[in-house]
Amino acid sequence: MKTVTVEINPKSRASSHSRRGSVLLLAMGFLLVMTLLIASLLSWASTETVMVSRRAAQVESQYGAEAAVRREMAQVRKLYFEGYSSNSYYTGSMAAPTDTQIAALSSSYGPTTVTALSNYAFSNVSIAFTSGSAGNRYVTNAIANGDETLSAFAGLTSQRATILCQAKATASNRRYSIPMGVQQQFNIDYIPVFQYAVFYNMDMEIFNGPTMTINGKVHANGTLYYAPAATLAVQAAVTTDGSIERGIKVWNSSLPTSLSSASASVQAYYNNSQAAYAADPANWANSVPSVSGYGTASFTVKNPSTGSQVDFQTSSSPLTYYDSSSSGWAGGALTRWGGGVKTKDQGINDVTPPVPDDVISAATDSTNPYHVIIEHPVLNSSGASTESTTTQGAKMGYNATLLIQRSGTNVIFRVKDAASGVYRQVALRDASTIVPIATDTLRDQREYLQNGNVKMTVTDFNIAALYGDSNADGTLDANHGAMDNNGNWMNASNAAITVDTSGNTFTPVPFDGTVYIYDDNFSSSRKPAIRIKNGAKIFDKDSNSDSTIGYNGNLGLSIISENPVYVQGNFNSDGNTSTGPEKTGASKENVPPAMIAADVLSVLSSSWTSANDDPASSSYFGRSGSVNTEINAAILAGVNRSDQSVVNSSFDGTTGGVNNFPRFLENWSSTFKYSGSMVALWYGAQSTSSYRGAGTVNNVFSAPTRDWSFNTDFLNPNKLPRGTPIIRVYTTSNWARF
Repeated sequence: MKTVTVEINPKSRASSHSRRGSVLLLAMGFLLVMTLLIASLLSWASTETVMVSRRAAQVESQYGAEAAVRREMAQVRKLYFEGYSSNSYYTGSMAAPTDTQIAALSSSYGPTTVTALSNYAFSNVSIAFTSGSAGNRYVTNAIANGDETLSAFAGLTSQRATILCQAKATASNRRYSIPMGVQQQFNIDYIPVFQYAVFYNMDMEIFNGPTMTINGKVHANGTLYYAPAATLAVQAAVTTDGSIERGIKVWNSSLPTSLSSASASVQAYYNNSQAAYAADPANWANSVPSVSGYGTASFTVKNPSTGSQVDFQTSSSPLTYYDSSSSGWAGGALTRWGGGVKTKDQGINDVTPPVPDDVISAATDSTNPYHVIIEHPVLNSSGASTESTTTQGAKMGYNATLLIQRSGTNVIFRVKDAASGVYRQVALRDASTIVPIATDTLRDQREYLQNGNVKMTVTDFNIAALYGDSNADGTLDANHGAMDNNGNWMNASNAAITVDTSGNTFTPVPFDGTVYIYDDNFSSSRKPAIRIKNGAKIFDKDSNSDSTIGYNGNLGLSIISENPVYVQGNFNSDGNTSTGPEKTGASKENVPPAMIAADVLSVLSSSWTSANDDPASSSYFGRSGSVNTEINAAILAGVNRSDQSVVNSSFDGTTGGVNNFPRFLENWSSTFKYSGSMVALWYGAQSTSSYRGAGTVNNVFSAPTRDWSFNTDFLNPNKLPRGTPIIRVYTTSNWARF
């Protein structure tokens, strides 16, 4: 048998071993790289998981801190806007929380009391003032034009309290405990409404005949209609939360003229103009009147950046205007007036008058809720209020230290008890001279023509007799008037009052310059009114009790009534139209601040007499307003509503415009000089007649020469009339984490 031998090449054998080694090394290297990569990925994943968990814990902790701060802010706002509502919407009685009360909110209403926040641990929870000093946390704040959150108030001055809320929270349901802090600063601004030259809580119309210059800020919570026949110049900012339109406010002419074919809702509009206005403002439009010359003059407003007056009129031939109806208005107005003119298109919101929501919702007339501000206090037989705390806070009457009520043939005087705050009936010295028991009648032609030929039943309020100035010469008589030189109430025996008419001993609050007066008998056949007489001298007794006239921040005179008010003759003025409307021999700074608040307000000239009250011709021509008359006071009063009688060729049926805000009844051949602030927050509820102009058709009045100005003293918070309504504004700023 043959043996076959196969010989293997040793070189080939070595090469094979080498290849196997390389593969193994590669495999081992790859395995090592993969192991390292997996380890790195696992480490990264673990780190990222930690980071994600920490971020989640951090975010949740921040949410907890934010929730705590928001709760703190809500409690502070509630304290300011609800807890301090009683008698605090008006100057002279504005109550502010103390440092202790603010600080206590963080413990009494802290986040640990909220079930939804039980998964957090809290620390550094605090609420504290950062403004002013412990004695007065309010500081004077000039509102700049560039402050967009307060743009409706640019150019005014507020009293501002700044509060810082902060909290640190740790989410306890997370793997990691990471505390996060949040702090928020916010401001409470108290802004007196009489810092506006003109303020309307509704649509505003201006259709001046002669040149009209307004030297203060103008605001309307609605549309501003303008149709000037002569130059209209506003030397400050103009703002509205509606639009600015050339024309007058007219009823939509496209609606049916035949009521027989109209729907029930349209018939209701025509039959009840007040319901029409409130129910559907969209049915009102604007139209340029065909009255000669009206709507063709310049309307200029100051540009705060340049200081120049800039016209709404862009061309006189052809006649064109630039307003809310123009294209590009939203941005163009800002450019044209430098922020001096702003409407809803530039971010202006409603400027809310100081009445709590629950009072608004409970108002008897839902279309006129702000009238409650001047409605009389409701008292029981003991003189205590039967109304809620918030309603008391909303009514100006509860701020008065003297209440005067006509009830039938009785005139009742009440003063406030210092201990209980109730109003005690008293027998005042010279009571029958201050307010005569007998009434008078007054033919208000405007009301007379529209409301059944009923005259006004007038209660006279003799200001000189209130102070005991029997000669109206500016000197006080120690044996006359309702009070002594220190404002203490006096009885007929010339002794200070210490008991009421029921014989109960009490300590009266001295007179502080605020009076509420009203006649409670109102019906369709009896229309009550208050007539202010002999009001040229208003006393502001100084600290030396020497009866000198001079502002000391304590008195002045504020008269409030729910009835229509007629001011006869000069009020807080000397009647000299060649000077400011001030007292003879006194500088402007020494004129006491004054306010008249009424359903509506009418001016009777210094030449008014009973003889021309009801002239045989039934015409204003028989009522000669031949003597110059001055008023120096803020006016807080109502306007009438526009109705369907407004047509393109007439102003009758309009509000009468700002130029007719104070009403007139005479054939004026003289000057009416006015200095103050004109504010309309409601519609007349007792005087409801539409505007009726001059001329023989309506026989109401011919206008005086109007010499009007805004009292710039009102820009000083220390020189405002007592009872000035305060607008409260709540804004936030400076949010931060820590």
